[in-house]
This record gives sequence, C-alpha cells and structure tokens, in this order.
Amino acid sequence: MQRPTVPLLLLELSYSWSTDSYAQPGCQTGLRKSAQPLNLTLGKSQEETISRMKPAENSSAINEWRIKPVPFRDPYAMMETNWWALLGALLFIGGIFAGLKVKALFAISIFGLVLALASIFLQGRITRRNWIKVLAQCTDKEWKSVLGAPGQRSGTRKTWVFQLLCEFELDGKRYTVTPGYWSTFISEGRLQKFLDKVISPDGKCQLWVNPKNPLQAELIANDIKDFLLHSHEKHGRPY
Repeated sequence: MQRPTVPLLLLELSYSWSTDSYAQPGCQTGLRKSAQPLNLTLGKSQEETISRMKPAENSSAINEWRIKPVPFRDPYAMMETNWWALLGALLFIGGIFAGLKVKALFAISIFGLVLALASIFLQGRITRRNWIKVLAQCTDKEWKSVLGAPGQRSGTRKTWVFQLLCEFELDGKRYTVTPGYWSTFISEGRLQKFLDKVISPDGKCQLWVNPKNPLQAELIANDIKDFLLHSHEKHGRPY
C-alpha cells in the first residue's frame, strides 16, 4: 500500500479553481506534438503502446519531469476562497495561544480544526459532484523520488511520485491529460505495484473527469479519496 499523505490529500480536496470554461476548442486536446492517435481497442499497436509506457531511463535521476503536465487551470482565473476553512484555521491558531493562558480555551482550537476540515471536505465534494468516470488509455508513465516530510529520526525522507499521460474521448472529442493523484509512496516497488493495479497490461485505466473542463482529471484507484469525494457512479462515453 502507498504511504498515506494526509496534508497532500487535504490540499487535493481543497482546490476548486474557476476552470469550468477553460477547455476551449483551441486547447481541448492538450496533446504533445509527438502524441500518437488514440487507440482504445486491442490491436497491432498494443505492443507499441505498452512499450511507450516503459520509462526509457531511471526517472529518479532526472530533476525535471520528462512528461510535461497538461495545464487545466486558467492562469488568469482567481482562486475561490474557502472562507469557512480560513475561519477554522484562524480559530485553530487563536485557540492555541488562548489555551496557553486558560486551558479551557483549547476547545476553540479543536472547534477551529474540525470546522476547517469539514469545510475542505464539503467543498471538495461540491467541486466534484458532477464529475464523470471515463475509460482512458495510458500512453506514457514516469516516476521518480523526491524529498518528502521529515522522518521520525530527523532528516528528510525520500518519497516516490509518478506522472501519467492518458488519452480518452468524450462527446466526440479527444483529450490528453496528466491526471492527478493525492498520495505518494515510500518505495519504488510499492509505486510500481500500485501502477500495475490501476493500469491494465494493455494500458487501460479509469479517470474522474470534469465534464465542463475535461483537461481536469484524477486517477481512479478505488481508495479513500474516491470513497469520500466520488460516492456516485456517473459514467461518461465511451466507457
């Protein structure tokens, strides 16, 4: 199993940029110039697809991603502020200082923490309430080690992260995305085992996609985030 990364999960839950109208006809594909045509059926190109998915070299030795992220946020759009989460954070911090003088006031800090977490969770569900599940083709994948949170014995601990390049069709249009995922991994072996689980031998995987902005997608792993944020079964086409 992958190592739980709660702060990263909360960050994933909280983002809700105003990007519903960002996927315009001029950028709807998000394709690289060298991308291959979409192939969602088994055939002679299956071996070529699987071959492209194998890293050409040790990704951990590369500082920058070989697979460039496909942007889905409008760089000029303003980020929506979760005011309840902000209020909860202020109460949490204020409660800590108040509790140093009067212990009973520590309850303010606990209330602020609960309020912040609840508002982040609810906003995450609202943001994704109309997302649909689609079947995609993974055409490339890459992983490497990065510096993670400090370990219990001091020092910075390395974690493993990955980047996927996936293609799918929705409403007669073809899109290429780099889907997000909320967690990191404590070893390369566990990361590879996870990818083998969520990506079939022929490169098929499942994504949650924002139908108003199809470039915004998340990898489906049937884990805690899918359970909390996507407790519905709305399928796109094709599936």
